[in-house]
Amino acid sequence: MATSQKNRIFARTYDFNGRGWKILRDNARARAEDSDAVLNKDIVLKLIPPSSSNVHLRHEITDASGMKVLIGAILCYSNYFMNACSIQQQI
Repeated sequence: MATSQKNRIFARTYDFNGRGWKILRDNARARAEDSDAVLNKDIVLKLIPPSSSNVHLRHEITDASGMKVLIGAILCYSNYFMNACSIQQQI
């Protein structure tokens, strides 16, 4: 793989304003209420910007890391714990 192609993949993967991260941002915002038992929904919505806005970062990779971890935590919590709760109710 050529270096320029590697750089493009790297840039797309870490671009918080890219299409993929915007989809994840909207999914996390939509599921913020699911994680309200452990995270304050209002604060989560303030920390994760909607996809309609571009985030201006000094350092593209490191400055977005906290938001990315929060997005991952919300999505994992809502998928894992919400599914576990629905399975438990069926038992």
